[in-house]
Amino acid sequence: VLLVSSSGTAPANYFPAIIEASYNRTPIIILSADRPNYLINTGANQTIQQKNLYGDYVRTFIDIGLPVQKTESLSKKLLNAYSLSLGLESKLPPGPVHLNFPFDEPLISEKIYTPNFNIKCNIPIQKKISNSLQVLPQSSKVLIVIGTMENNSSQVEIIQLAEKINSPIFADPLSQIRYGYDSTLLCAHYDLYLRYIQLNPDLVIRFGRKPNSKILSQLLTKWNSNIIQIDDWEQYNDDCPKFIQSSISKYCTYQLKHIKWESNADWTDSILLVDQKIKKSIE
Repeated sequence: VLLVSSSGTAPANYFPAIIEASYNRTPIIILSADRPNYLINTGANQTIQQKNLYGDYVRTFIDIGLPVQKTESLSKKLLNAYSLSLGLESKLPPGPVHLNFPFDEPLISEKIYTPNFNIKCNIPIQKKISNSLQVLPQSSKVLIVIGTMENNSSQVEIIQLAEKINSPIFADPLSQIRYGYDSTLLCAHYDLYLRYIQLNPDLVIRFGRKPNSKILSQLLTKWNSNIIQIDDWEQYNDDCPKFIQSSISKYCTYQLKHIKWESNADWTDSILLVDQKIKKSIE
């Protein structure tokens, strides 16, 4: 998504959305117009300090500079912004990027007008995978927790892993997995019963961001030493002590190939039974 604004306080109106986009890993590119640098702090109209306006909530800030005739440097800056917004070549996940465009008068002169300006984008999408993956340790009480997922590119492999090890899946409303999949291991009502039953998993596998459920997040803090988190990018806004940077799909595929054990069937069935009872009560 591109957001375009005039100069002054106009781009400040985007700030709440930028914060949300940063934490939600939503790619946004903000294009803000600006007055030339020599007018800043002079009292001229539409002038505030727009450099680094959004602080740490953007993946990068780039001041494009006044329009020039040669566009090579502009191409590099725009490609860099595009790449960072999608998390293609960065250790950071996708998120907002701020490009600031100062203009002097006249706004566009004939000397710098380039009607055929175009950019060739050859940025490869680099999926990261750890070179030192290890097989999950055999465990009798395994739980898979899926928080917010930005896309639906790994859900099939996650379900296959859950079925391989016979693990319940606590699926967040924003996990992109609650609906459209037929696995009996999917649990959607845990927020209504986790206060009343005792769960003590010896292994928790986390995908995506932390769940929205307050009670589940509290229990994750309690279970912290038994949790493994897997994500495509370096750990971001999360305190899980055991973190593996890997493509989620490839991680699940690796485990499917090497795991030769299952979770305790009675423990798994007891959770699924409670979830089904809650579902029937709601219906």
